[in-house]
Amino acid sequence: MKVRINYKREHVLQVPQLLEKAFTELKDVQTVGSDYTDEPDLVVNSMPWNGNQRGKHTVYWELDIAETAHYQEYQSFQTVYFPSMMNQALTCPNGKFLPMANDFDYYHPFDVEKDLDVIFMGRMDRSLRAEYIERLEKSGLKILNITAERGLPTAQMLSRAKCSFQISEFKNLEQRNFEYSGVLPMVLERVEDIDKVFTEDEHYKGYDRENYEEFESQIRWCVDNYEDAIKMRDRMIKHLKKNHTYKNRALEILKDANLQT
Repeated sequence: MKVRINYKREHVLQVPQLLEKAFTELKDVQTVGSDYTDEPDLVVNSMPWNGNQRGKHTVYWELDIAETAHYQEYQSFQTVYFPSMMNQALTCPNGKFLPMANDFDYYHPFDVEKDLDVIFMGRMDRSLRAEYIERLEKSGLKILNITAERGLPTAQMLSRAKCSFQISEFKNLEQRNFEYSGVLPMVLERVEDIDKVFTEDEHYKGYDRENYEEFESQIRWCVDNYEDAIKMRDRMIKHLKKNHTYKNRALEILKDANLQT
């Protein structure tokens, strides 16, 4: 079986590349590039946008929930996958929920000294993030706001802290929800669809947007009850490995296309 994942190759360790890696690990599946002359059995087009390519079965995975520039082409695919169904207002009858995932080759805990209470890793040009960090900085907790190269450097940096948190500008499930949760205890915003993939208190601590008191309380719980927080993190890792790897996603796409290995 020939499968092509169509995306811009310079976007290292983003979802399409990790999905392509997962397909290569499946039995009886061969991934092919754009220079492959025959029509592949399956083509998965994805963000970042690279122009549509076609196969015998063609799908699209819309990874940026704010992306609507190409919605007029949704009807031309057998299936359009969304990491969150919050934009079903686009009226996509062939749409299906397919959340992002984790690749544990890149996002797993490191055994390093815990010299931080809280770490936040993410772009600071997003709304509300500065407010949450400022609140924590006034709380007396030892907090670090930093960025690192995606993959193992990020996981190693995250492993220095007792917990981290996620804020979504568009209130949707993001790649970090799956990746960072495989490294350390997480405090996650209660966004739409999160209850479809994780169970609050079992896998993470939740908070409502701009409820700073609740947010600080959940962070404090992770810091002050670190052994219990680690047990929560370990339950999350077990859950992710069983249900939310890119191999899981590859197998689901093949099943939808009636191309099971």
